[in-house]
Amino acid sequence: MKKIRDWVITDAQLTKWISSFLLEQEPFFLEDPRLVTLLHEHSMMVYSRKEYIDSHPNFVLKSASVYNLWEQPRECWIWASSSKLRSQLPQDLLERIYQEQQRLNRGQVFDAEWIGWLERHFSLPEACKRLLDTHVFQTAGMRYLILTYEIWQTLPIDVREQTLLRWLASSWNKNRGHGIWMRFLIVIKLPFRFFVLMQATFPIRAVRIVLLLPWRFAWRITCKQRKSSAFGYIKPPFFGCWIRSGTYPVCRCGMKRG
Repeated sequence: MKKIRDWVITDAQLTKWISSFLLEQEPFFLEDPRLVTLLHEHSMMVYSRKEYIDSHPNFVLKSASVYNLWEQPRECWIWASSSKLRSQLPQDLLERIYQEQQRLNRGQVFDAEWIGWLERHFSLPEACKRLLDTHVFQTAGMRYLILTYEIWQTLPIDVREQTLLRWLASSWNKNRGHGIWMRFLIVIKLPFRFFVLMQATFPIRAVRIVLLLPWRFAWRITCKQRKSSAFGYIKPPFFGCWIRSGTYPVCRCGMKRG
């Protein structure tokens, strides 16, 4: 069991998150139309943002926060790419696409400090080191690493665990400071069909679930026996992680301001 601030993560949840953290067909965001044209010239399919979300209906709930979808320009294009597709591109074009990810603040692009942390704290297999080297790029004189699905699969399990926990803690610090946060948690199972990708309010027995924004999942519980209620927010990346593990957090009475 792990703890990040006030959040407790079970070993089962962590194992499931590790196995589904990154997508094999990963989204690469593009704002520069010249890059889109070059990809078309190499027979690559590029989606508009709406086309991508419509054709990948689970992406918003499961992976949007992992890749920072909500920080991308509304009119951006998305290239869904596997390692096999990326290997078909010339290296200079691939590096320009990686530089575009850093400029747009796509998720899973790490700076030299993170690369140094990885090298200092872990003894990585040679095959993994070689793969990492092929995904290091430079922009404005700074080194960056784009963490991809194939790199993730080659990392030892302890490295993946520590990387995921470090990313969760970093995302917590980035998104904290607003709204009311719950203090106590219980975890229950709810069918996935109850969750919708729109602003909506609907009753589920005694539980009213409200999806206010794609960024935040809000819930309300009314406890008739105790005549009390509680309200709170979950911000990314925790909502997507709970969705992937198949369990959803529900708060008890007992609140604190974050």
